[in-house]
Amino acid sequence: MHTNRKKGFTLIELLVVIAIIALLIGILLPALGKARQAARRLKDQTQVRGILQGLVTYASNHSDSYPLPSRVDRGDNTLELAGGLSPANKDLTRHIFSIIVFDGTIAPEMCVSPSEPNGAYQEYDAYEFDTPSSINDMQRQELALWDPAFVATPLDAPNGNAMGFSDDAQGVGSFSYAHTPPFGKRKAMWSNTFVATEATLGNRGPVYDLENPDDGEWILYDDMGASADGMTPLGTSSQTLLTHGSRTSWDGNIGFNDNHVAFANRPDPESLVVTFSGITTDENKSHPDNVFANEDDLYRDIATAATEEEYTLVNNSASNPGFDNRNAFLKQYYTAEVTASGNSSTASISPYFD
Repeated sequence: MHTNRKKGFTLIELLVVIAIIALLIGILLPALGKARQAARRLKDQTQVRGILQGLVTYASNHSDSYPLPSRVDRGDNTLELAGGLSPANKDLTRHIFSIIVFDGTIAPEMCVSPSEPNGAYQEYDAYEFDTPSSINDMQRQELALWDPAFVATPLDAPNGNAMGFSDDAQGVGSFSYAHTPPFGKRKAMWSNTFVATEATLGNRGPVYDLENPDDGEWILYDDMGASADGMTPLGTSSQTLLTHGSRTSWDGNIGFNDNHVAFANRPDPESLVVTFSGITTDENKSHPDNVFANEDDLYRDIATAATEEEYTLVNNSASNPGFDNRNAFLKQYYTAEVTASGNSSTASISPYFD
């Protein structure tokens, strides 16, 4: 007499099934990771283009000029400066982009990249579009042109102080991107010029060194594992390498003044070439322009050493004429110190390093 017995999986069969599932997961996970990375990169590119379009929209109503707090707030209704300071000290990353948030051209959530490598940048959800409370005068609140409490870098002071860093800084930034500092000759580029070779806005990047200006290649500045305090220049330890790239190379989105956005896998894209007129040999005159280096327009030297915490952009005087460069340079910064007296002028910024 035969009895019916239910047949089940043997231990070996179960192990085979588990091994197949593990193999499939191992194959699919990297593909899913790459798909997520590509989606973040595309969304980030869309945001860069959206902010560029916001600048263009603003410029269309303001004589082709992108927002400049020093220009729009001449009456000091939004931001008061200490006596004797140049109005250009207002032209910080935070205030520049707060203007186009305030007028509804871009939303605060557009200001934070979906590819941020850490939590140092978060959406500013306390933006005040009407009578900003950080302005302590009721009449000035009514005349405000932006919310001065909006922060860009993690070193910005939340109280709206135009000089940036203070002891009560929150340690969180709300604007992910680097941009052209509108000082000296670069101020002319902070406008709707439609020039396809003028880099205007893009992902933040690390600090670079250049050993030989004539024909050398850019290398990451060896920061020897320096602490990430925002004020110390970072190259090899920079978190910006992880936005789209790897621990050893930078990749990122760069937006140009004709409103196109390109994804670059190096800080000096081959499409962005500068001719350095001070270099005597014809074969070395032209080089791809590093968008994260403040270079000298004549000789390709780094005008600001990689080790410096403050970048001098303009220093014109009778004894030092012409130190005012125009090559591509993208940074976000939390202080600006601008002075002008007679034929002398200076402009320096304190970039945020991460």
